[in-house]
Amino acid sequence: MAEVLVLGGSGLIGAACYRKLLAEGHSMRGLARSQEAAHLTDPDGTWILADLAQMTAADWAEAVAGIDVVVNAAGALQDGGGDDLNAVHVEAIRGLLTAVRGRETLIVQISAVGAAETAATAFLRTKGQGDKLLRTNWERHIILRPGLVIGRAAYGGTALLCAAAALPWVTPQIFGESRIQTVALDDLADAVAQAVRGDIPPGTEADLVEAHGQSLPDLIAELRAWLGLPPARWRVAVPDWALGAVGRAADALGRLGWRSPLRTTALRVLSEGVIGDPSPWRAAGGQACRSLSQSL
Repeated sequence: MAEVLVLGGSGLIGAACYRKLLAEGHSMRGLARSQEAAHLTDPDGTWILADLAQMTAADWAEAVAGIDVVVNAAGALQDGGGDDLNAVHVEAIRGLLTAVRGRETLIVQISAVGAAETAATAFLRTKGQGDKLLRTNWERHIILRPGLVIGRAAYGGTALLCAAAALPWVTPQIFGESRIQTVALDDLADAVAQAVRGDIPPGTEADLVEAHGQSLPDLIAELRAWLGLPPARWRVAVPDWALGAVGRAADALGRLGWRSPLRTTALRVLSEGVIGDPSPWRAAGGQACRSLSQSL
């Protein structure tokens, strides 16, 4: 069994990965900003309470001491409210690479479908920059790019869609042309476990998505049924200008610390669609991701 450090170990994805790896018998260490959130993930665990954006070289050296595998599940959706995309997605990778230099540490990076230095949003651009740092400077890396993550808890675009699905009597019609591929949170945690076990070769970069996507209206309808609600009586088209105004208002509130699911980054990502290619993951020996209906 491996000694594993999970960065962002108390977040939506990080906590799922932490618990999965703990259940498989690995020796776990987590890094989180909140003691309360860390306690909820594993009250008996070994936790490093730190903000990635403020970690020094000495902090990194202490965090990775004795560690065989680092799972980077840390992330932020948008700048503001104490979040700094460049610090979390890029500079943290730089600090980690410095700390593990000269060792055989495996780094499992949880990125996002569409991450690239030329992407339309700062979220995907900084994710892409972090991926490039890892790719060009560390041979023992695995980069996993999940689609829209579906779990009982929700964040970002998933939270926005669940909120839309839960509205009484009406379903807002947004971005009707967008196509979305999802991944179950459990499937994402399983994929990380396969990487940590050594079932996936280092150097693998793969999207974690279901085989086929669906339109946003169809996805919202499935979520509504999953929530136990009857079909909506009315479907109301929401103009782009209205969504933009709501997003800008949510951004302003985000600077005060409220992480609304309606921020412009979540809206922009959904408007452009979330489409990946599942074949590289299968070619690397990964298990196929469930469809949305199977996940629900």
